[in-house]
Amino acid sequence: MSTPTSSHQLVPAEFDAEMTPAVRALVNALIAGLQFQINILQSQIVDLNAKISDLESQIKRLTPQNFSIPPSCVHPHAKAVKNKPKSGKSRGGRKGHPSHQRALVPDWLT
Repeated sequence: MSTPTSSHQLVPAEFDAEMTPAVRALVNALIAGLQFQINILQSQIVDLNAKISDLESQIKRLTPQNFSIPPSCVHPHAKAVKNKPKSGKSRGGRKGHPSHQRALVPDWLT
């Protein structure tokens, strides 16, 4: 953004008509200073948005294996969570199928 050369662009005409040259110079100096600060802040916003997107991409690449997190959060031998939909079948043997069980050990052997 370019800095305004006169206060005519930002100050309403009725106020500009009543200003003395000294007041007009002061207003122009204030506008130029504020415009300079706006430009600095806009460039900082662009830089910070770039840093945010970089950090977000880094977070997406992190897993418990390559990121230091407390062991209590993720067990090293825990099974991975599967996002597979349930089939609707019940667990265990099918109805009508002959069962296979081990014979019980007699009490005198235990």
